Amino acid sequence: MKAFIAFALALLVAGSAAFAPASAHAAAPAAPLDQPAAGCSICDFDMTTYDGPLTEAEVVGLLRALNEEYLAWSTYDQAVRDLGALRPFTNIRRSELTHINALKTLFRRYDVPIPANPWPGTLPHFATFTEAVQAGVNIETADGVLYTELSTTTNRADILRVYRNLRSASLNNHLPAFQRYLP
Repeated sequence: MKAFIAFALALLVAGSAAFAPASAHAAAPAAPLDQPAAGCSICDFDMTTYDGPLTEAEVVGLLRALNEEYLAWSTYDQAVRDLGALRPFTNIRRSELTHINALKTLFRRYDVPIPANPWPGTLPHFATFTEAVQAGVNIETADGVLYTELSTTTNRADILRVYRNLRSASLNNHLPAFQRYLP
């Protein structure tokens, strides 16, 4: 438990919203939308090597989205590894893979290299079901904020549709599924 708290605080200080309390999301200043967010492990993209049609803000947006989906999948996978194949983690982990694939489709469409998932094996272990559920609540809340923010970075209908769908899944499906298990 102490390791989890230390890791959560480190991510919060670094700017990652994943394990921060939900109340911290609204108050935390956002990174400029054309700059990588602190805590984004895959956002160090060199735009000088990219000759595709996307703007820097659009590329960074896709990277931030994929990083967050990778983090969510890896967190729920860690919960399954630590606690067993329990709901809602098994179902939502499967859904996160669908989200990752939707984003990868956009990466391929716009010739953006797809970075590997950096999160497996780096996350803290969950000692209790409630601890893991709270991490899920925090991640899905952060996802809602992120996709609202990223929707201002592009006018491309396909990217906006994916962001809208991912935001809806996080706030309307995943978040309530986790909240049902909180005391």
